[in-house]
Amino acid sequence: YGEDENTLCVGKDATFEFMDKVLTEVAALFPDEYIHIGGDECFKGFWHKCPRCQARMKAENLKNENELQSYFIHRMESILKEKGKKLIGWDEIIDGGRAPGPLLHVPPESFLQFQPSSRQRAGRNDTRRTRQSLG
Repeated sequence: YGEDENTLCVGKDATFEFMDKVLTEVAALFPDEYIHIGGDECFKGFWHKCPRCQARMKAENLKNENELQSYFIHRMESILKEKGKKLIGWDEIIDGGRAPGPLLHVPPESFLQFQPSSRQRAGRNDTRRTRQSLG
């Protein structure tokens, strides 16, 4: 993790088409109901400079790049839901707050995964299910 500008462009519809194809293949390969999408340590400098990402933020009424990440996570959750899967991701996926629109939060059936050293999400009054990683 660093300041590499290798983050997917959330401003391009092709990004979501690509992710749909990837998650379709992953869903077919793994029978479990949950798919872990990661979502942690996302460098947002690219999004801050990208005109397409900024246009997406304006179109979706997103205040900042953290909310743009939340928007992306919600889109991934929708794709997984269409495939009969549930999302699991690192606790940082909720750092963007609540994205506007029909998906106002990471659904309760989704899991958040956290490490003991990562801001101790377990102590929050949060209705989402969590899993703690040991180590």
